[in-house]
This record gives sequence, C-alpha cells and structure tokens, in this order.
Amino acid sequence: MKLLLDTSIWQVLYQLLQQRQLDVDWLGNWPQQPSDRELLSLALAQQRIIVTLGDHLEQCINREHLPHHGILQLPAFASGVEQAKQCLRLLTHCQHDLNAGSLVTLNENGIQVRSSFTPTKVQ
Repeated sequence: MKLLLDTSIWQVLYQLLQQRQLDVDWLGNWPQQPSDRELLSLALAQQRIIVTLGDHLEQCINREHLPHHGILQLPAFASGVEQAKQCLRLLTHCQHDLNAGSLVTLNENGIQVRSSFTPTKVQ
C-alpha cells in the first residue's frame, strides 16, 4: 500500500507509518503545495492512496469528475496520536476497499465506503 499524506495530517502519523516501513510520502515535506487537482493527478500517477482531513478532495472529485487511486478522509482529531491510531485502524480494516480505489470516510456516523469512485489504471 502506497500512501500520500496531505498537509493536514500530523507529522507523528507520517513518522509512525515510516517506522512501519510503509511506502509513504507527506506533503508537509514538499517545498510547494499542489492544488487539489494536482494532488489527485499525482497520487493517481504514483498509485498512492491519499490520506486527508475533511472533504475538500471529495468535493473536487464530484465537481470535476476526477479519477483517483483511493482516498481516506479522517475527521480532525485533538492529537496526532489519536489521528495515527484511527488511521492505522482504517488502513487495516479498509485495505481492500482503499486498494480498489474507494473513498473511505470516518465521521460521527462511523465508517462510510463509497466504491463508485474507481481509479483509472495507469499504463
């Protein structure tokens, strides 16, 4: 599983995923931040699942009908430790859905999986 963490994700999660030897990149290390459209395109080209807070990418996908490789949307957490705990739980629990290009959202109603967001295969 290859991951791309948005700048909204705490650095502690990035470090934890690296320690677990996952293929992870974090936009917090980049000198310039891409637009949502650029982020989706880059993650698709690299076959990375995007981990982000909120629904800004979902809105972009719906508005512009953009493909993606899979997205995990988390709510805002009070601490990086809680964010990491929930993210790891969802990456394990929803691994198949995320690898299949689904949009997985954790919110007050629980976990929602939208599999209609299918990735475009990169040749």
